[in-house]
Amino acid sequence: MKRLMFKQTVLITILFFSITGFAKNNHTGPLRKNAVSLEIGGSGGIYSINYGHIFYERSVVRVRGSFGLSIMPIQLYDATHLYPVFPLKMSVLAGKSPHFLEVGLGYSPYLGYVYDTKVNDQFVGGQWVHKPQYKKKFHNSLFPEIGYFFQKSNSPYFFRVTFTPLIYDNKFCFLPWGGIGLGFRF
Repeated sequence: MKRLMFKQTVLITILFFSITGFAKNNHTGPLRKNAVSLEIGGSGGIYSINYGHIFYERSVVRVRGSFGLSIMPIQLYDATHLYPVFPLKMSVLAGKSPHFLEVGLGYSPYLGYVYDTKVNDQFVGGQWVHKPQYKKKFHNSLFPEIGYFFQKSNSPYFFRVTFTPLIYDNKFCFLPWGGIGLGFRF
């Protein structure tokens, strides 16, 4: 997992410096620096509400960071539990207004559950019932992302579509995933 994270970080760094090094010098005008958005799918899981900020801008390249919140439901035996997810992202926007290529990496820590091997047999209604036990566990997931970002230079609204495959730490798995976001810059 650490090796994969290192490779992704190196790839994003190389891509960032390649884009900024070869970017044209024609300035397309600044985007508004702060943003609030709703993303369906993406690094928040089912959905997330996010705040973002552009903290570096040069020519046709912008670097932005964002953080968000999502509440995810999970079904455990006979009850549904809710747990928070905190998506964090760094991305590079490259291009001229209104069309941008977005490349980045998201990280989503969250509190979830894992199956516990302890047995909890209960006598209910005249019969023995086996109820599985679960314990809380802190999980991590990575979301490399590549996508399309659209915002006209004179409009506060934006739209984004990303491919964000999920790399999950619970028995390491890779899951194709994506997201659609709508937001407002101020």
